[in-house]
Amino acid sequence: MKKLFYFFVFAILIFNTSCFDTCEDLGYTFKDLQVKSYFADNNKINVFIDFEAVKDLPIEYFTKAKIDHSKEIDSVYFVSNTRMIVEIFLEGIYEESAKKDLEIMLELPDREDYIKCSHFSKYKYFNNVSFSIKKETYTVYEIIIDDWKETVIEDKK
Repeated sequence: MKKLFYFFVFAILIFNTSCFDTCEDLGYTFKDLQVKSYFADNNKINVFIDFEAVKDLPIEYFTKAKIDHSKEIDSVYFVSNTRMIVEIFLEGIYEESAKKDLEIMLELPDREDYIKCSHFSKYKYFNNVSFSIKKETYTVYEIIIDDWKETVIEDKK
């Protein structure tokens, strides 16, 4: 009888745990990252990357991101909850057909603090975006998002 009781308690806990994490059910933070446009001057190029985000995540969520990036990138910032701007130094890509591979690493906070969802622990969302920039002609560049990955890690603070 004791074993049956423990079985039911265990089953209820498992059932509640699987139904409780509504934040993860929302999917990846970013969907469909696309380079929409860019503006180049003598020293830098500003790349506008548009994306779909988890529904209802506000701009404040993205502005709280901890950002790391390749040394050729001057800055990365969000101007809305669907667009980020990447400023890239043009050093090293002066020659036509010159190509640079670049990476942005974003550490985003727990969604639970920004939208209506819940889970048992606090989580961090790590997003790595790899892309390349290639000089085609004097003023034309090809910018391609090569890869994007999201990893979710429990925040043990």
